[in-house]
Amino acid sequence: MLKKIGFILLISGILTGCSDNSDEKTNVGGEAKVKGEVEKVSTIGKDLEYPKQLEKDFELDMEYLDEHFNLVQSSIQTIVSAISTGGNLSERDYPLLITNLETTLFFLENMQDYSELEKYKNSYSYLEEGSQYLNKAYTTFNSFFESQNQDVDTFIDIFFKGLETYNQALKKFELLGETYEKEYIGNSVDANISDKISITKSEKDGIHYWKGEQEIVDGEDWNMLNEDEKIQLIMLDIEQTEVSGIVETKKLSADYVELLNNYFKEQTNLKDNIKDVFTEILIDEIKNN
Repeated sequence: MLKKIGFILLISGILTGCSDNSDEKTNVGGEAKVKGEVEKVSTIGKDLEYPKQLEKDFELDMEYLDEHFNLVQSSIQTIVSAISTGGNLSERDYPLLITNLETTLFFLENMQDYSELEKYKNSYSYLEEGSQYLNKAYTTFNSFFESQNQDVDTFIDIFFKGLETYNQALKKFELLGETYEKEYIGNSVDANISDKISITKSEKDGIHYWKGEQEIVDGEDWNMLNEDEKIQLIMLDIEQTEVSGIVETKKLSADYVELLNNYFKEQTNLKDNIKDVFTEILIDEIKNN
């Protein structure tokens, strides 16, 4: 099953000030994450096993990274909401943001070297870029506690400078999520032609979904697919949808799969047509935006 990750960008319209250019290294305490080592019985075994183990380690780290970012994002949203609505921050809100950032940066800094990992080469590149921006954002956020003038105006000024850099980091991590999803699927789906996921399109009746020679029509067919196959199918559909110019999709394909899974969870919906349900989801997305 695909290890789904998702990073949400904050609305940038409320940002003011400029990004901090400090390259100061974050000094974070804690214990390094320990990974189990793979036993190698020979040089040949090592050559065969090491890349696969490295891939599994990276996939596991992506899950851990998602958990860390959920905490950071929650802290950011709490502060932004209070500022934008004129609400009050509690004494622990800003220190909690700093703590969550420190924990995330410590995790990133102690992550093993994945530069040799060919399968996730592009994902790892975005991970490194995002980490650099995140470190700069943390340095700016934390400078409030080092300021000689810790009044409200100083806090707001420093926070929004840090937030601008933080959003640059999140853009990189959003690209990481999208790229990781594609690289994971591209290397994990069975290449057997009889099980190939595909779609066909005709002017008469639109898109048809296929797994090998079997057409995937309704909720019962949908539930027979595994998560990787569902995501691959939706990715193909999204490509067709965006090429048509009808709508630019806003979510990751894994998010749409989750929406379809929830829709077909009810027994009464199992006979509904997949393409019709997905079209309704996109229509709702257009209306809400």
